[in-house]
Amino acid sequence: MAETTNFNHAVAKAMGIIGERITDTMQNTLISKGKDATGELVAGIQHTETFDKQDNEFSTTIKIPGYGQYVNTGRRPGAKMPPIQPILEWIRARRITTPKYTQPQLAWAIAKSISIKGIRPTPFIENSIETVLTNYQNEIKQGAVEGLTEDSSYVRI
Repeated sequence: MAETTNFNHAVAKAMGIIGERITDTMQNTLISKGKDATGELVAGIQHTETFDKQDNEFSTTIKIPGYGQYVNTGRRPGAKMPPIQPILEWIRARRITTPKYTQPQLAWAIAKSISIKGIRPTPFIENSIETVLTNYQNEIKQGAVEGLTEDSSYVRI
């Protein structure tokens, strides 16, 4: 079994910071682009870090609700109609009403329009990862170097 070292702690801390910053960046991107009507997508983006002591492996997992893929990549024109219920919830969250249609009728019309026209992508996943790794690479390197120098078993003179 691998022994936990200062370096391991530094890497674990860096992984946690990276996961947290990517999650925050994804959430902030969605909010700034107006993709948070119900708040479910933003609230559903979460990260966890794990460390397997036996294999000495670190991982950060970011969970995103399933429909986040459609926000991220969009939907191509001509695809099948999306489910009406989430659209109806979106309409209710935004308090959208029309004198001509009920909310369920409006949800059906929106679903039909999405099927015909598609949806433009909002690439929040890749952009957030790229932004965090670019903006914080020096900080990440510094944390790893500090962990290396604090653990004498890794310092070679």
